[in-house]
Amino acid sequence: APLGVPWRRGGDLPVAYNFLKDKDLSKDGRPIGSYYNHPAKRLMSLVASALNFVIKHTKVDSLQMNTCGELTERVRQMNEMLLDSDTVCRNVYTGDVKNAYTALDHDVVREAVSWLLAEFQMQGRGGRSHLNIHKKERTVHPGKCWGDNKEWLRISLEDIQRLIDFDLRHAYLRLGDKVLRQVIGVIMGSSLSPPLFNIVCMYYENKALTKLPKRHR
Repeated sequence: APLGVPWRRGGDLPVAYNFLKDKDLSKDGRPIGSYYNHPAKRLMSLVASALNFVIKHTKVDSLQMNTCGELTERVRQMNEMLLDSDTVCRNVYTGDVKNAYTALDHDVVREAVSWLLAEFQMQGRGGRSHLNIHKKERTVHPGKCWGDNKEWLRISLEDIQRLIDFDLRHAYLRLGDKVLRQVIGVIMGSSLSPPLFNIVCMYYENKALTKLPKRHR
């Protein structure tokens, strides 16, 4: 069992299905792959919990919000910064990133994850080389082994990177009697996909924001 987390015996490849949008039924849409029977579903879910912990506890310049409840505080902070110019943020616009999951370049995903894990470890003063994840509750603690090994998964940041690379290289879907490999994008339906997309966004946002003068951030 990799890292002490057994794979599901009798598991199967994700089965692709599709939801068409009412506004444009002429388009084929994008396949969604159910990971319900994936052999490594449990392990990948634990890694997703680890990534969400890293996202939340790494301080970098980005527009990342961990909960929608943070929006009000973000707007308040923006208004305080704009007071000097007698300008107040009165309107908030929302949008959607088109083809967000299915357009991600795998090399960019790897680069973004490597960047964030390095930032996370650097900010932990050497105590963040490993994470401990409770196998049932999904709580995460950094550093030394935490609790009973049977209840906790202890995983290094290097192993997290390796498992993400494994998932990207083995992104297979079953479509009818065919088996397809997704070479661009991440599979919608994998527990890893949401945090990976967020990390890529943080990576590019950080690149853009660090180029701006501090007074404009």
